[in-house]
Amino acid sequence: MLKKLLNNTTIFLIILILLVLLITFILFFFADNTANSNGLLGDSPIWVQILFMFGMFSIMVVISIIAYSILNRIYTRSLNPPEQFNFGTAGKSLPYINEINYCQEIPCNKDPIRAYWIAFQYSAIPMKTIIPGMIGAILLKWIKQKFISVVHTGPVLYDLRDFSLMDNSYAINLNESESTDDIIEDGLLRILKRAAGSNGILESMEFRRWCEKNYIIMETWFNRLIDYETSQLEQQKLITNPSKEVPGRSSKTKTILIKNVDPILKNEAIQLIGLKMFLSYKLIHKREHFALQIWKEYLIFAQFLGITDEVIKQFSELYSNSNQASKSGIEFAAITVNQIASSGSQGMRAGRMLAYNDSKQRGGSGIASGSFGRGGFR
Repeated sequence: MLKKLLNNTTIFLIILILLVLLITFILFFFADNTANSNGLLGDSPIWVQILFMFGMFSIMVVISIIAYSILNRIYTRSLNPPEQFNFGTAGKSLPYINEINYCQEIPCNKDPIRAYWIAFQYSAIPMKTIIPGMIGAILLKWIKQKFISVVHTGPVLYDLRDFSLMDNSYAINLNESESTDDIIEDGLLRILKRAAGSNGILESMEFRRWCEKNYIIMETWFNRLIDYETSQLEQQKLITNPSKEVPGRSSKTKTILIKNVDPILKNEAIQLIGLKMFLSYKLIHKREHFALQIWKEYLIFAQFLGITDEVIKQFSELYSNSNQASKSGIEFAAITVNQIASSGSQGMRAGRMLAYNDSKQRGGSGIASGSFGRGGFR
């Protein structure tokens, strides 16, 4: 019922009616006092009458604002009752690292977005890792799909024995595609295009500077990712939404939406850690039927898990006799993506820190505007 009655139009009409009543009262009062000396203020000077009317006007405005705030809050709650996740009796706690087995198969349906949701909710992988990891994983996925490409913008200076010595002469060409079918990936593509500017070539330092100035836009994208994947998991029945009546204030009850999370997702969080162990401990060579296609899929998740350098070195050893140009292309693509994603993450942190310091200098609480991951950087 509230949903039908208390929409934005209704709230606006209520405020409008209050203001009309205020104006009518003022006009009537002014006319009454000019025609009858025995009015409310009697023979008070005109400045007293004006002051009185101004006070009444201010009071009615305040009442209108309070009324709007209350009605809007009631309306919002009627549309979105409070919700909370239920992760089962064991909660979000995961086994100790020595109790987790190696995982050769890529979990989460090989979907980086689902992996991010799980890593975030269960704290399976640190946020400082999966923030650049998420951006880089999508970029590598696009490169694998030939959706975007890597280009070099200057002399190529690198050392195959130490990939960290590679300079910033490589960048991402975003001019080959206009949009994607995935709503979250498309949002990231539009962000990257804005950061790249008119030439459509995204360089690492360019992305860092843009993220520093527009960190709230990036944080909003990550928040949308969480919300979107939650809805996807609900559609897949991996999250169910029964409502529950709980005690509220003044002995009243309130409705809370309980999001019951399927244990399958917790198992995928454990598998993510197992995959990181498998890739980090140089066990790739032990997998049978190891094909280049599997390697590319591993590389996407290596980026997500923050172990790109280790996995590239293993790949270089495994494919030492393969086509050098092809092998180098894969390696440089991974390194370029890792540099760009890391630079973007650094820019986000720098932007938030600058906003934090600026807020403190102005006498605020030191809390910068915006939010990230439903609670800030962890």
